[in-house]
Amino acid sequence: MCLDKTINQSLRTLKYRTILSKFVKHYGFFKNILVKG
Repeated sequence: MCLDKTINQSLRTLKYRTILSKFVKHYGFFKNILVKG
């Protein structure tokens, strides 16, 4: 039970990290366009 909870939590963290890194990438991309434009 405890192990399952830990695995679930780390999976959620991983998912959150992936979403965050994607957002950061897109943000940097848009920032570059704004700076160049």
